Amino acid sequence: MNIRNKIMEWMAYQFYFPFIKLVYKPKYDPIKLEDLFNCPFNSLGYESFMFLKKRNIELFHGYEVHDLKHVLLNIDMTIKGEIMLEYFELGNGNKSLVVWIVILGGTLIMPEYFKTYFKYYKLGKNTKKLQELELQTLINEPINQLRQSINYSI
Repeated sequence: MNIRNKIMEWMAYQFYFPFIKLVYKPKYDPIKLEDLFNCPFNSLGYESFMFLKKRNIELFHGYEVHDLKHVLLNIDMTIKGEIMLEYFELGNGNKSLVVWIVILGGTLIMPEYFKTYFKYYKLGKNTKKLQELELQTLINEPINQLRQSINYSI
C-alpha cells in the first residue's frame, strides 16, 4: 500500500467514519451479514455477501446501503473505488457534504485517476436516481435485473 492510500485510510478511520456515525442516522433497520447470505443466488444481497466476505469487510451499521451501491455498481472498496463511487453519487444528484468531502480530498490526493472519476460522474448522470430506490428492500432482486432497471452499464 502506498503512502497516499495509507493517508486516506488513516483519515477515513480517524475522521470520516466517526463523522458519519455522528451525523448520519439511517431510516432503515440494520442489515446483517446473515440477511445477505440468505438472499437468492445472484441477487443484490447474496452478491453483496460474497463481495464483503471475499474482502473480509464487516458491515458498518447505517452505511449498509453504501456497501450495496458498491456491489450494484461493481465498484471495489478501495480508496480509488470510494472516490469513484462518490463521483457517481454527485453525477446521480447526491450533493451531500460527505460526497463533497470524499471528492475534494480524494481528487487532491489521487489526481491521476481524474479521467476515471469523471467517467463515473457521467455514469451517475445517465443512471436512474439511486436516492429514489430503497436498496435495502431490493436485496432479494437479481443484480443484473436491477442494473438494467436503473440503466447502468459500464
